[in-house]
Amino acid sequence: MGQLGTADTSQLRLLDAMTLRDWAHTAVSDLITHIDEINRLNVFPVADSDTGANMLFTMRSALAELNAQGGSGCAARAAAALSAGALNGARGNSGVILSQILRGLADVTATAASDAGGDLPHIDAVVLGDALQRGVELVITSMGGEEVPGTIVSVLRAAATAVQQCARAGDGLAPAVIAAGDAAVVALEKTPEQLDVLADAGAVDAGGRGLLVLLDALRTTITGQAPARAVYELAPRAQRTEAPRRARRPNSR
Repeated sequence: MGQLGTADTSQLRLLDAMTLRDWAHTAVSDLITHIDEINRLNVFPVADSDTGANMLFTMRSALAELNAQGGSGCAARAAAALSAGALNGARGNSGVILSQILRGLADVTATAASDAGGDLPHIDAVVLGDALQRGVELVITSMGGEEVPGTIVSVLRAAATAVQQCARAGDGLAPAVIAAGDAAVVALEKTPEQLDVLADAGAVDAGGRGLLVLLDALRTTITGQAPARAVYELAPRAQRTEAPRRARRPNSR
């Protein structure tokens, strides 16, 4: 069932095929919770207020494909099903980006499974970090090969770097997942400093906010504890108006 066996980590789970399915289910549920918040933040690249809806539709498609696959115990096959479902059901720009993130997970886990002799029982911090980094590369390619700072790519890159640092330090999966979410928050809150359109609207990047929902869903699934996060709202930059000049009194002399 993906449970770790030691007393100190009795509430933690391995990221196996069953846990991936539970994560996808939690991600769908959490996107439903945050859909209005994410949609309101959608001011870039087009202010059409559908980022949350598109990510939800795409994640639902990924989960449906995984559920249709059956009960394979291989994490790589589960990741491949999520990727296939997302690619086939991607809606809008944010859906395409999400499909590329899941494709990164599928690519790296497939390689890890091959290296392990054809089966991957679970995903560790090393594999997760490499998968997120692969996702960064695929997302940039899908955007025409040019990274735009202040978008979901910035948030994804921060999460990938945090997981890879944990992996190099020998930390386990749970600390790496926690670090990913925390790094994503920092990067997300910097996005208005990187894009003028976000600064003008007083918004963080909508896609980055959606990604944080997915990372937090993974943390909840692995640790059993959901992190408390701020609700991000629009806070448009105040219009600067010149104070009216005081009328001069006529010279009385």
